[in-house]
Amino acid sequence: MWALGKGAAKKAPVHAAKAQTSFDCWLEQAEENLQPKHIAACRKQFEASMEKVLAALTPKKKAKKKKKKKKPQTTRYVIYFDFNSSKLNKAGKNAVEFTISQIKKSAKITVTGYADRSGNADYNSILATRRANTVIRALEKAGIKNEIGVAVFGEKNPAVKTGDGKRERLNRRVEVNVTQ
Repeated sequence: MWALGKGAAKKAPVHAAKAQTSFDCWLEQAEENLQPKHIAACRKQFEASMEKVLAALTPKKKAKKKKKKKKPQTTRYVIYFDFNSSKLNKAGKNAVEFTISQIKKSAKITVTGYADRSGNADYNSILATRRANTVIRALEKAGIKNEIGVAVFGEKNPAVKTGDGKRERLNRRVEVNVTQ
């Protein structure tokens, strides 16, 4: 939205259109969470298109002779859980397997657990902790030896804001942030 507001449709119309359609694809596939390869492909196309859009919007600067250090890049992977469960369902197992395939030995990993607002806050914190631990165990079982940081937000910081006591599938998740 920021890029469109800054004139991306005029300065880079093809790339802005590709970015929008790729973003829509990414969200649709992520919501279904059935085809990790499609999710990754849509996201990759979105990011590639946005790089071109941002390049078109960025004023050109004089080339600097000094090489800049490559900034670490963080990628977020999301694993969704069934209602009131900390067990990986089939889609969750697929998401974890995909995440594992993307992790390099030098990567920094943070696992963050969440819950929806259908239970009380204390229970949701416990459930979010169990979910985070389930993903950590799966990473370790797959041979990931990287140090893994963990955070638990329970029903705080929802992906979709809801009222108290409401179930929301997109809030029942664990996010794995991989910085490489």
